[in-house]
Amino acid sequence: MLIALTVMTGIMAGIYAAFSLFVMRSLAKLDAINAGEAMVAINQTIVKTLFVPLFFGSVLLYAYALVDALVYSKPQATLLAFAAVIYLLGMFVVTLKGNVPMNNRLQVLAPNHHQLREYWPQYAQQWSRLNHIRTVSSALATTLLCNVMYLAQ
Repeated sequence: MLIALTVMTGIMAGIYAAFSLFVMRSLAKLDAINAGEAMVAINQTIVKTLFVPLFFGSVLLYAYALVDALVYSKPQATLLAFAAVIYLLGMFVVTLKGNVPMNNRLQVLAPNHHQLREYWPQYAQQWSRLNHIRTVSSALATTLLCNVMYLAQ
C-alpha cells in the first residue's frame, strides 16, 4: 500500500511539475483568448483521464495509511503524518479551494472573449502560483514517503 501511495504521489507531483515547468509557459506564448480556450480544453480533458482516480485515490490512501500507522503505533507514523498533512493541504485543499474554482470561472468566461481576455492574465498568474504549491507539496510528500518506506524495512 505504501509503495502504491508513493508512486501515486510521485505521479501527481510530475503532473503538477509539467504545468509549472512548461504547460503554463507555453500558454503564455499565446494570446489571452487562445491560451484561455486551450486551458479550458485541458481542464475538460484531464477529468476524463487517470488523473481523477489518482487525485482522489491518493487522498483515500493517505487517510488509510495515516490511520493504520497511528493505530498500530508504527515508528514511521510521524513522517507519514507529515507527508499526509503536506499533501492533503498543499495538494488537495489548494486544488479544491483554489485551482478548481478558477478553472470553473475560466470555463464560464471562455465564450465571452472580452471577459476572457481581461481574466486570463490574472488567472494564469494566480493559477500558476497555486500550482507551484501543489508541485512542491506533492514532491515533498513523495520524498517523505520514500523515507517512510526506508524506515519500514
